Amino acid sequence: MNLASISLSAFLLANLVSMPSVLARSDSLLFCANDQTVTYATREMIFLENPRLGSISLIDLDATPPAASTIQSIPCSVIGPPTSIARVPNRPMIVVTCAMRSQKINNRWQHIPNRKVSLLSFDSTQKLELLDQIEVGLQPTGLSFHPDGKHAYIANRADGTVSLIRVDQRTLKEVTRFKIAKPTDSLAHIELSPDGRHALATLQQAGETILLEIQDNLALRIVQRIPSGPSPYSVRINRDGKWAVIADVSANTLTLLDLQGSPATITQQIQVGNLPEGIDISPDGEWIVVNCMEGANIANKEHPLYGQPARLYLIKRNNAGEIRVHSSQTTTGAPQFALFTPDGRKLVVSHTRLRTLSTLTFNNGQLTDTGHRIPVDGEPVAACR
Repeated sequence: MNLASISLSAFLLANLVSMPSVLARSDSLLFCANDQTVTYATREMIFLENPRLGSISLIDLDATPPAASTIQSIPCSVIGPPTSIARVPNRPMIVVTCAMRSQKINNRWQHIPNRKVSLLSFDSTQKLELLDQIEVGLQPTGLSFHPDGKHAYIANRADGTVSLIRVDQRTLKEVTRFKIAKPTDSLAHIELSPDGRHALATLQQAGETILLEIQDNLALRIVQRIPSGPSPYSVRINRDGKWAVIADVSANTLTLLDLQGSPATITQQIQVGNLPEGIDISPDGEWIVVNCMEGANIANKEHPLYGQPARLYLIKRNNAGEIRVHSSQTTTGAPQFALFTPDGRKLVVSHTRLRTLSTLTFNNGQLTDTGHRIPVDGEPVAACR
């Protein structure tokens, strides 16, 4: 055996040993994308004079207090739903999209559409490494992985397409691009069903959510257009694939969607707070959390919501499949996301303007702030577990 063969064998052995150990403890990890182009210090979004590309923080939620490590110069953006970062199933990797980049035009900083997508790895020491970057459709925002662990679909907001990407050992590749909407429809997010057979895509400006069939060759076929509200934004599908919930950012509603029949049907809509930016479903499927801006991002003192703090809404789903608001409580800053931990025992909430994350314990419908605050380097705008 030559030296090259020995080196390759050693590399493979090391990876076979280390990868399971990384994945075994990765359920306690959360990944946060931090925008470094803007600040919310005055409640409204203001461009920084010396913007940076962005950063990704890896947080170990099992540590007391939770510990974070950060990698710099990873493009990410506040523009779009808080679903612009995703774990690669069963592999110690994440993928991050960046919808917008900052550029000075006529002596003023502005956001212009980007195309960047990044692949990063992580190890048992919480070290993050940038592996690859590619360009896809215009303004990539929300993404979702296929259960094969090799492919993901990315919503390209400014051109109405969905990019199918493939994740190899250390590289990304755009396989193809599917046209499913007009650029003016504002395709915000695409969410895959757990079995990888269907997907839901929200069209914020068109007021529709599209049900897509994922064919054996991974091609997309439009099955149904669902009038889910004037501005559908974030969408989550439950682990059993039987139902989904859609947040509408102008009607301030949650729409419950039954996916078991053909066609899919809207079974319920309920009112929540102003600007429901993000939603998440608990692992047991019994609870939904919604983070609402209320007046947290309003700088106009004449606005009726000015000065009202952001709120977290807990939604209970009963045995009949109906949802209702169980409780709501105020939170600080302007939360872009609130996520359940994989065991469902905690909630992680982002606080833009304060540039921190907080953790809350969750027990039978009761949220309790742990008091832990995790600083991040930028505005925390998206996360995955």
